Amino acid sequence: MSLTEINGLVLRCFATGAAVTLLLIPFFLIGYFFVYRRLFGGKKRIGRKQAAAWMILCIYFIMVLGVTFFNRDGESGGGTNLHLFSSYRNAWNSFTLKNWQYVTLNIVMFVPLGMLLPVCHKNFRKGYMTVLAGALFTVGIECTQLMTGYGVFEYDDILNNLIGTVAGYGLVMAFMPPAGKRRRILRSALYLMLPLSVLALFAGIFIKYRRQPFGNLPGDYIYRMEVDGARIFLNTDLNEQEAEVFVYGPKERSEQEGTEEALRLFALLGAPKENPASVKRQDGNVIVRSASTDESLEFCLSDGTFIYRNSSKTQAGTGNGDGEYLQDLLRKLGIFGSRIPDPEQRADGGYSYKAEDEPGGDEFRKGDLEVWLNADGTIRTLANGITVYRPAAEVPIISEKEAFERMAGGYFRIYQEGDRISSLEVNRVRLDYRRDTKGYYQPVYLFSTRANEVGTTVMIPALRR
Repeated sequence: MSLTEINGLVLRCFATGAAVTLLLIPFFLIGYFFVYRRLFGGKKRIGRKQAAAWMILCIYFIMVLGVTFFNRDGESGGGTNLHLFSSYRNAWNSFTLKNWQYVTLNIVMFVPLGMLLPVCHKNFRKGYMTVLAGALFTVGIECTQLMTGYGVFEYDDILNNLIGTVAGYGLVMAFMPPAGKRRRILRSALYLMLPLSVLALFAGIFIKYRRQPFGNLPGDYIYRMEVDGARIFLNTDLNEQEAEVFVYGPKERSEQEGTEEALRLFALLGAPKENPASVKRQDGNVIVRSASTDESLEFCLSDGTFIYRNSSKTQAGTGNGDGEYLQDLLRKLGIFGSRIPDPEQRADGGYSYKAEDEPGGDEFRKGDLEVWLNADGTIRTLANGITVYRPAAEVPIISEKEAFERMAGGYFRIYQEGDRISSLEVNRVRLDYRRDTKGYYQPVYLFSTRANEVGTTVMIPALRR
């Protein structure tokens, strides 16, 4: 879910919560003045700030229910996930905005609860009371999701909601005035440690990721499979020797190297030499534009991909993907090396070329190149998404036997229903490569197995950590 979609959802739920709260105000006034004050003789008064806090809390409750239940259908969830920290490991392995949003939004969603409860009633200024209220609310939501199928009952959701509650509680209590100035400073500092600890945790995660040389593997395990008591059969020999192999990565260019390469490509793609080109560097890209024609090229410094556009000729055509002009141009560009693959014609009249080299050797290529032609056969748009990978580092790897022991211990991931393994038959193992979250190709062991009588491939990372 994008930030725009999240903002839209929050605004819709806020509007609904505010409307429902306004409708409930008359009932609250009747209950307070005529039932509590007149019939029961109640003496407690509600101040304006406290009344405002209760109104905001009511809006908040309706917003949370709206976000949790009313923006999804009953077929979108159901089931349980009782593996603590699995959402964190999943976000770490994939390191995508979507998965980190899932974790952080569950925390942020409960921060207002921790802030509002101590303002609404003095009993919630006791930490355990606020935490207990947050626990009851989140467990109630998770149980309702389980019973209705509107979502999944997850331990991590409960954990993250409680973290948000505690962070909000610490934030508001840090600024509630106690008796004594000296006591106020110490008290505020202690309470601020709660939200700051949460921020420090996530800062540490992102700093660690940024400082590690390679990325994470999305196919790595996110929780331990239940293999205790499983029948494990090994039908192949395993090498016990450790080794060193290459990790492959795209060649990164300096700004000067990238500019020279972009200008070379720009000239090959048809830009007249007599027309000077303007060069701009922006967000890790080199952008070249012709001064007199509608031609541009955007070159990525990190992986060498680029897109060329020529909109000076308005009449598009289908041309010929096997034509001599295009084939000769692709050879000059040097994108595919010695052999240019056969093109596939797209539905929109363009052509697509795929590079699917097996990882290994001095270099290999992965990606797609797409090209659209003008009516006269010249290039209209060329989008090169092919990256050349070369050895980036030589790294030690674990042995086949050690990888098998990790798998036998349940530290692997398979896409089957349930996490209980009753039988595991291992037939073959080979060393292969998988792309990580930083764009490198890392060595992995691929085990050909039958798990619970179903054929599947199990991936075990080979890098020695």
